[in-house]
Amino acid sequence: MAQGLRKARHALRNGLLRNPASPAVGNYGVNNVFIRAALISGSLNDHAQAGHQVRRLVSTADLASVAVSEQLREQDQPVLTRITNAAAPVNHVDSIVQSSATPPLSPQTPSSPRNRLKITLEEADKPRYWTHVPQWDTITRKEFISNAFQTRNTVKSARDLERFLLTVLPERLPTSKNPFLQHLKTREDFIRDARAGLEIASMEVRLTPEILSLVDWTSPLDDPIRMQFISLKSSLLPDHQALTLDSLGEKDDSPVPGLVHRYPGRALFLATSNCPVYCRYCTRAYMVGPATGSTQKQPQKPSLKRWEVMFRHIEQHSEIQDIVVSGGDVYQLAPDHLRMIGERLLSIPHIRRFRIASKGLSVNPGRIIDPADSWGNTLIDLSNQGRKMGKQVCWHTHFNHPKEVTWIAREAAHHLFKNGVIVRNQSVLQRGINDDKDTMSALLKSLADINVQPYYVYQHDLTRSVEDLRTPLETILELDKHLRGTLSGFMMPAFVVDLPGGGGKRLASTYDMYNPDTGESVWSAPGLPGAKGKKVYKYYDPRPLPATVEELQQLRVQQDLMHKHKSTRPADFMKDHDEANAVGQADCKVPAAASELRQAVGMKEKRPSISSHPTKAFLPIYTPTAQPNGTISLHAAPPSGYPSG
Repeated sequence: MAQGLRKARHALRNGLLRNPASPAVGNYGVNNVFIRAALISGSLNDHAQAGHQVRRLVSTADLASVAVSEQLREQDQPVLTRITNAAAPVNHVDSIVQSSATPPLSPQTPSSPRNRLKITLEEADKPRYWTHVPQWDTITRKEFISNAFQTRNTVKSARDLERFLLTVLPERLPTSKNPFLQHLKTREDFIRDARAGLEIASMEVRLTPEILSLVDWTSPLDDPIRMQFISLKSSLLPDHQALTLDSLGEKDDSPVPGLVHRYPGRALFLATSNCPVYCRYCTRAYMVGPATGSTQKQPQKPSLKRWEVMFRHIEQHSEIQDIVVSGGDVYQLAPDHLRMIGERLLSIPHIRRFRIASKGLSVNPGRIIDPADSWGNTLIDLSNQGRKMGKQVCWHTHFNHPKEVTWIAREAAHHLFKNGVIVRNQSVLQRGINDDKDTMSALLKSLADINVQPYYVYQHDLTRSVEDLRTPLETILELDKHLRGTLSGFMMPAFVVDLPGGGGKRLASTYDMYNPDTGESVWSAPGLPGAKGKKVYKYYDPRPLPATVEELQQLRVQQDLMHKHKSTRPADFMKDHDEANAVGQADCKVPAAASELRQAVGMKEKRPSISSHPTKAFLPIYTPTAQPNGTISLHAAPPSGYPSG
């Protein structure tokens, strides 16, 4: 048995067991059902899938038979003891499977085959996926689930993050698939780039152990969880000229601070400006979290006095029937405050429904099932109260990637489901994270399986410092077309664009005009009252990515200027002629090392023509122009189809 495990480990190291269905499993002699179960559980990023695979494998074997019982003889106990740690990720398989020199179990610790099988199945169904973080390798399931542990171990500053990265990153990093990041080779490179990225970012860092545990720290550059939360300077792109800090115009629709009343029958109740985690792509960067080096905030701190003003406005406007309680994140409210807000809203006669908006189910799901915390049961109580009154109370949560649907999230969602709480999900479409049909399909199916309704998939807002995550409109249109019909209609989300300037959410397919060549789409929102219903709204695709070495070199200069001025806005970092000239020269002159760079990133030497697909070519932010003195500078006229200013 130990020999089989050693063979399996060899296959795993060589990448032959990444797919549990691979014939390499059989080719390498890994035929024992327990060995396969342990390896599959450890190698799959999707722990839900790992659990299903193990159950399938074990159920196909007659575990009650004499043959299998013989496999559980006392001489196999040391190996089986190691198998019970199958929750550890693939990069730590060496710590899971030791040689046969492992000390045997104490004879004073009786263990039956049935009990050992139970432990193995529990490890497969409920892997301790946080144990690849060195400081958490001994943390039990009960400890990790607790809200106290999650809160106490949250990374809350750049310094905290740097200390954490020093413990989890390997000395050498695998080469990224992203040409922008291929020069980052070591742990120190990553930390230096992350530090610089945070100095430019619009959002401070705040990450729970749940999220930190989901990152593959052996290959962090391309990890979809890392990309959502930790900025790297080398991946940042200049903001689009159409971007504003409050891109949705929420402040213009706020009759009182913290209450957005855009639609006649609905209002947005911003209870707090704090969150359990801070997402890079936050659309409310103008108010959420502490100020950063690039962005001053207008916080809406939790305050009974401020809430009372908002309640009075709601009570005075009988046309309001629907409230979204958001922030920030309502998960940051104490259970008593959540109850107070919910019961006050339920007491208003014309309020028919309200929604709690929180990312908590994906970033700290254990709180819902933590017996020492009452937040989840408070939500259940409010839902039950509303149902008795004929009013709906539901939770709108926020998963973006199937890796986030852990077994803890499944148990939390099941707890809410069996207690009658309606949960819906709102995702944000992001480049390199969930913008392909396989990933998005896996996410939607994973949510449907845990009775979380996929509700919206948002086109990425024009948000500061995250231009690298935005996708063209045609991407969301293609996803809608390919995924529709793969799920039951009531589990199929609406793919929407939240229009800049306060036009509200519109189905992505309902644009009035869209030109993929220029990246401009034109919209109308006739259902809105007054001038907003007559206004023309525009959304802009991200600029195409650099496609040549020269363009990448130009971007590197721009990134240095962004870091210098702590801003991704061209108007900020292109402040004078010398800096504009530096970017122009970078675009027009290639250093001696350019051939090595070309070879490293696999880019073309010549600038391609602009194609109809906006991600396949590059439009520079400013057009280089020859000056009388022979230098190159950049004038401020943007390419056709993009707004000036």
